[in-house]
Amino acid sequence: MNAIAHLLPCALLLSCVGTPEEPGDGNTHAPETSLVDRQVCDAIEREYEEKITSPRTTACEEETDRCQVLHGHCGVGLGGCSFAANTRVHQAELDAIASRWTRAQCHRGRSVCRCAAPRPVRCVAGTCRMAR
Repeated sequence: MNAIAHLLPCALLLSCVGTPEEPGDGNTHAPETSLVDRQVCDAIEREYEEKITSPRTTACEEETDRCQVLHGHCGVGLGGCSFAANTRVHQAELDAIASRWTRAQCHRGRSVCRCAAPRPVRCVAGTCRMAR
């Protein structure tokens, strides 16, 4: 299984729990976003995907590198539940991208997911991977 397998749309994960609602408005449908807003959201989402799938994040040497679990941000409609990564990338990097995502209101109208506990990770054939 490669790193991209952990970047699944909510519908392919364990379970979706609907779209995030704005507090108190009772509306589950997001207002339409402008083209500029959509371009900002698309750029943030690409940055997140590149961060979690890049060789800088996933590469490892079995004898010297440790792998770790990074927690995804599918609770705000960005990425998946968790990812296998080497220790050269930090959770704070993903958290910062997710903060920009929510500040830009990109999470509105996106499906969110419920995640199971992450599986153990290890270095296999030069790539950090989650156990099956």
